Amino acid sequence: MGLFDRFKSSTARMQEGTTVRRSYEWYEKGLSLFLAGHNGEAIPCFDMSLEIDPNYEDAWARKAYALFNLNRFQEAIPCFDRSLELAKKPDYYMWQLKGRALARLGYDQEAISCFDRSLELNPNKNKTWIGKGEALARLGCDQEAISCFDRSLELNPSDVAAEMNRQGVLERNRNTAKN
Repeated sequence: MGLFDRFKSSTARMQEGTTVRRSYEWYEKGLSLFLAGHNGEAIPCFDMSLEIDPNYEDAWARKAYALFNLNRFQEAIPCFDRSLELAKKPDYYMWQLKGRALARLGYDQEAISCFDRSLELNPNKNKTWIGKGEALARLGCDQEAISCFDRSLELNPSDVAAEMNRQGVLERNRNTAKN
């Protein structure tokens, strides 16, 4: 390799390092805004980071989460997908959030698949059990829903949401049996 080729190679590595650093700087700005609760302001920072480095997993994950927090579920789902695709190791929380986003859009069957994937990775998260139970209840799978709420209550006996959902499904079954 001649001197010019070494210089060219060295310059390319330096530019690559600069690009990575710039992407990280935009991500850090977005993260600061996100952590301060400024989701709407954080998203353009994550977008800038992703424009520089479209394979920046954490930027995709935080953008998805920020969109989720703004109830922009339809926009969040492709970001969750990209984050999960790039993940070096599976992330139960991204699967859970994607499931919650799908459920909010009325895609309960797809949401259940995401909750199942999340539970495969970490079966001890009561909020995931609640999400799955709520989706199952909306689909009329009451016994399965109650089992999910029961599992959530085993993990966190004081979880009001799990207990209220469980009681709601039981009440619906009692009313159906009376009619």
